[in-house]
Amino acid sequence: MTRLPPEGGGICIEMASPEETGRFGERLGGLLRAGDVVGLVGPLGSGKTCMVQGIARALEVPDRQCVRSPTFIILNMYTGRMPLYHFDLYRISTLDELEEIGLRDAIEGGGVSVIEWADRVPEALPIEHILITIQHRGGDRRLLSASAAGERLCCVLKALFAEC
Repeated sequence: MTRLPPEGGGICIEMASPEETGRFGERLGGLLRAGDVVGLVGPLGSGKTCMVQGIARALEVPDRQCVRSPTFIILNMYTGRMPLYHFDLYRISTLDELEEIGLRDAIEGGGVSVIEWADRVPEALPIEHILITIQHRGGDRRLLSASAAGERLCCVLKALFAEC
């Protein structure tokens, strides 16, 4: 993992492997609280689900629950020390579709919500959220850019950046 200078108040980190991406997710998950929302953006195979797997480990989701991308079912719910709501918006194009499957209920449900393909329906993100964009850099290397909206989540990113 290579820490890069922050851009626009966010953080930028280069990851050398899927394992590093998962460990980054685990550190992030350890800082999240009930009601927090993390949006993930990146192409297929960029490491979004690796990030969610790391967050799940931090939330003490048992391995037997097998965190996988919910592309065809849109939402997976996992039980750990607090619920993890894992959305995949790849096949969603409107906020109305998300409301039908209970996006707001999940966000207000006392757990952490992670939304893959958050750029598909950007208005799905609440005012306060963390947004992480993952870009391929060749081979297993990925560039993670993260920004936050909301005072507490900005502090979460600062703390996360200090750890890296």
